[in-house]
Amino acid sequence: MSSRPRLPALEAVIVFAWAAVMAALFLDGRPVAGPTSPRFDLGSLPVGAEERWMGIYAQGAKVGTSVAATWELPDGGLALREHTALRLVAFEQVRSLSTTASAELDPDLRARTFAFLMDGGETSFRAEGRREGDGFVVAFASAGAAPSELRLEAPPILAGVVLRAMAREGRLRGGLAVGQRFTVPFFDPATRGQRDAAGEVVATTPEGLFEVRYSIAGAESVALVDAEGEIYRDSGLLGMEIRREEREVALGEGWASGRPPDLIALSAIPIDREIPDARRARRLVLAVVAPAAVGDLLAAAHGEAWKGGRLEVAVPRVLGTYPIPLVDPRHAPWLAAEPGVEVDDPAIRAQAGRVLGEVLDAREAVRLINRYVYSAVAKSPSLTVPSAKETLRTLEGDCNEHTALFTALARASGIPTRIAAGFVYSDRIAVGGAFYYHAWPEVWLGDGWLPVDPTFGQVPADATHVKLVEGGLDRQVDLVAAIGRVSLRVEEVE
Repeated sequence: MSSRPRLPALEAVIVFAWAAVMAALFLDGRPVAGPTSPRFDLGSLPVGAEERWMGIYAQGAKVGTSVAATWELPDGGLALREHTALRLVAFEQVRSLSTTASAELDPDLRARTFAFLMDGGETSFRAEGRREGDGFVVAFASAGAAPSELRLEAPPILAGVVLRAMAREGRLRGGLAVGQRFTVPFFDPATRGQRDAAGEVVATTPEGLFEVRYSIAGAESVALVDAEGEIYRDSGLLGMEIRREEREVALGEGWASGRPPDLIALSAIPIDREIPDARRARRLVLAVVAPAAVGDLLAAAHGEAWKGGRLEVAVPRVLGTYPIPLVDPRHAPWLAAEPGVEVDDPAIRAQAGRVLGEVLDAREAVRLINRYVYSAVAKSPSLTVPSAKETLRTLEGDCNEHTALFTALARASGIPTRIAAGFVYSDRIAVGGAFYYHAWPEVWLGDGWLPVDPTFGQVPADATHVKLVEGGLDRQVDLVAAIGRVSLRVEEVE
């Protein structure tokens, strides 16, 4: 096999996992136009750089294509370019998502510079990183949102070279071998967070490839790689598979005809019986079978209500209120701006004032904001990074956009608000109903946190809202640990 530096296609794995979570976090919508075949252009490449093409499949149907090129720099570092296009279906509605990436890396694969663009059609997200002294600065921008920066203490390893980093570590140990285990910290620009990828070499093939079982955010995958970490095949979340293909196959087969599977249907959690009048449920008891990582999320979110595989969810009896704005340093984190929740944006603050008028009661303010977001924002699937400011401009989006806008308006009004994500029951899609992944806000009303749902127009949210994580996109990606790995049985409902 050639020793030429090559780019592993792991970026496509990360993007697919991201898109699966974003698609799964969508309930309700309207039809959108279908895509055409993607156009790929890596630009002018230096002599010796070679394109590598991959087909991306879900349940055997082609959902995307990725092309990448990598070449060695004079000092032994690497330069790379990559383009991935995905064609995804949510609720029988087709959406297109593409990413482009470029980077220059040190010989140890840490980034010198990088640029990343995620384009979902109506919205986009961009991140660019550069070294600054011993640290690293990442600048973010999304359509309609103010630019922001994140400073890292050291140059990061990027998502697209995680398996290459494991292979490099293997070479430092004398060569990849069965039984070797690796942990690689990497930076994910879409969630603005760093997390670990854990991997183990579990087998070899007669062709000299290595089977590596690895996990990112609890989602397990199996890849066939060569000694340099280049992917030949990768399979994992929701039956997703990435295969090495010739250019003509990668571009020509599967795009002109056929239909990808619906990610919402694939990620749904079936149950044993229907929940009548679920939007009025005040108490729900579920028997849950799930991997340990999901059990840990449930324990953190529900405490003693989660025990021995049994979960009880009840709408909390939160009866308090107070004059707004609330001034309390204990609640400062839930009043502040954060990525995608642009509390200090003049348009957000002005809209909060228009919605509330002279209202100064926290409970009534929550009802007014919830009613505004529910009625004003059209239900439409979105596969890019949510932004409250952008949602206020477009007035469309899925539960992420509804939640981001509600959270920004509530915080701007002086109401502590946090973001929850997990799954919720719906009988809108599957016969007999099922649970689907979802996001919603929780508001502080003086004597407790009250879940509300601006996507459904609920104050409070019903008891079929089962929280798994709390926080922004960096936490919501942890939902991949649950997708396709949870089963539920309804024991009691009131």
